[in-house]
Amino acid sequence: MKNTEIDMIGLYMKEISSKPLLTKMDEIHYSRKYLRGDN
Repeated sequence: MKNTEIDMIGLYMKEISSKPLLTKMDEIHYSRKYLRGDN
């Protein structure tokens, strides 16, 4: 795993924790978006 990927996951986790009401589909959508780097 590259450092940029780790940074992206960290940002993603921060975003998720600030929005606890996301549905499962939202989580899947956002995780795919972040992993592709389309933010």
